[in-house]
Amino acid sequence: MTAPFRALALSFVAALSLAACKKEQAQTAPPPPEVGVIAAEPKTLPLQRELVGRLSPFRSADVRARVAGVLQKRVYEEGSNVKEGQVLFLIDPAPLQAALASAEGALASARANYANARATANRARSLAPQKFVSKSDLDNAEAAERSGAAAVQQLKPLSRALASISATPASLRPSPAWPANSR
Repeated sequence: MTAPFRALALSFVAALSLAACKKEQAQTAPPPPEVGVIAAEPKTLPLQRELVGRLSPFRSADVRARVAGVLQKRVYEEGSNVKEGQVLFLIDPAPLQAALASAEGALASARANYANARATANRARSLAPQKFVSKSDLDNAEAAERSGAAAVQQLKPLSRALASISATPASLRPSPAWPANSR
């Protein structure tokens, strides 16, 4: 029983393997690729080199603002030579003039306080020998006089600095082409 079954299975495998061995159909080869052809001809060409480089100016200047403000106009032309002290920009003068007025007001107030403290201290000094003013009141009056003098000394440089900035020619004042009210 097993022998006929083996023979049948073996014949089935042989038939199957013969069926798988069919002739392969001939595959068509792809066409050859198209290639461009150039004829080489001798020529005289100039020698050319492409080099990567970086340019830098022989002299460069950094422009830094001395004051903060809104630029109204650039006075110089790009790439032109400029001289030291030459006006480069027109700056809106309103904030600087306001700061100057504020500093001048603070200085005037400090001077008035100092004058009052000096008068009080002089009065106290003249009354102290007759014992009409206590030693404590004399000390307080002299301290107020020194504080007033210090406040005046503290505000003088600020007022001078702002006045010099406001007096800078044309760079901080509006030019006729840029009136102050045209914003």
